[in-house]
Amino acid sequence: MSFLGFGKKKKGPELELPSMHDLPPLPPLEDWDMEDHKEPSFPSYEKETEDIEPQRVSVKLPQREKFKKIPTESIVEQGLHNKPIFVEIDDYKDALEKIENIKNKIKDAEQVLDEITRLKQEEDHQLESWRRDIENIKEKLLDVDQKLFE
Repeated sequence: MSFLGFGKKKKGPELELPSMHDLPPLPPLEDWDMEDHKEPSFPSYEKETEDIEPQRVSVKLPQREKFKKIPTESIVEQGLHNKPIFVEIDDYKDALEKIENIKNKIKDAEQVLDEITRLKQEEDHQLESWRRDIENIKEKLLDVDQKLFE
């Protein structure tokens, strides 16, 4: 169905294209003489003007207008206290789960820090004990050295 003749298929003589099988075959690549097919030469470019040094041009840019600083506290107070905030229940539940997850991770981090602190104190105590032992050994060695060379 067509509208005012638009969209109708026009009938006319059909053109026949030659088949690809009717074309003669190309000669083999080895038979081509590449010396006859040289790349075309292009004209060379010659400089027609002298070197020109760049000149400095001073341009005065327009200055920005200064904006008044608006205290954000008043905007926040007006926006939050005077109007209710609507949140989808799914988003609210997701937020609560994420907050609880963060609290658990903070608790875990505190436990790890407490354990590290405890281990550091034990290490410091052990190192101090070793220092005292070394000092005692040095004193005894000096004492023995003095008695031997008297």
